[in-house]
Amino acid sequence: ILFLASALLPRFSVAEPLTHLPQKDRISYFAQAEKMAITGVAIKTKPVLARPAKEGEVITTYIKGEGVETISEPAKAGDWVVQN
Repeated sequence: ILFLASALLPRFSVAEPLTHLPQKDRISYFAQAEKMAITGVAIKTKPVLARPAKEGEVITTYIKGEGVETISEPAKAGDWVVQN
């Protein structure tokens, strides 16, 4: 099945984001993957630190040795901050 999937789906590295593809192509990509039953849900198996976010709080994510990865939208009521 994996060989068949690699032949039908666009080639990219697992670490390569799909952001370079137009949204319609990303939707098509995942629709194909779902039809082929090669999608799933990731479940975190290690403990994480979590707390309720303060409304309006902006979180900056850093990768060690690389710098800033993402800057979040301001937090809304009910959002959480998670650190792993």
